[in-house]
Parts: sequence; C-alpha cells; structure tokens
Amino acid sequence: ETVEVADILNGIANIHNDKGDFAAAASHYAQALAIYEKVLGDESEDVVEVLFCLSNAQLHTGETALAKASFQRALDIMKSVFGVESGEYTTALSNFNATFH
Repeated sequence: ETVEVADILNGIANIHNDKGDFAAAASHYAQALAIYEKVLGDESEDVVEVLFCLSNAQLHTGETALAKASFQRALDIMKSVFGVESGEYTTALSNFNATFH
C-alpha cells in the first residue's frame, strides 16, 4: 500500500463520480482514504480532500448521515491543522452549513 496506489484509487473514484456512479465512487474513495491514513497519517491534506469527495458521493447515494460524518471529520482535521480562523476552514464550514443545515 503506497500513496501511488491511493492516488490511482482516488482517480478511479473520480471517474465513477463524473459518470454519476456514486456508489462505486464512494467505495474507491474509502479504499484510497484507508491507504492515505495508513501511509500519511490522519491529518494529511490528501485525507481531507478524499473525505470531502467521499462525503459528496455518500450524499448522492442517499447516505446523509455518513456524508455528514465524513464532512465533519474533514472539518475537524482542517480545524486542527489550519485553525478556526483560516480561510480554508471557514469556507469548508460554510459549505457544511449550507449542505447539512
């Protein structure tokens, strides 16, 4: 398991996502996420990006609770890494509120 394998899985997920096959996309995003976490750690930028993509795919498959949890986890990592006053965090928080509230 390497970053390169995770990148390939993420790319495959993006293709499925673009085709509207959100279940397949979610599956591949989850696989990529597991590798990124193992290789890069829980607070890497790649983990955050895949969590946002996974959340979007889960939302499209009707898995709202899972989507919210994935997005919240990404927010928690961003808060820890960037801080609550960073533009990245405030933009993501705004998107979260617009999507889930």
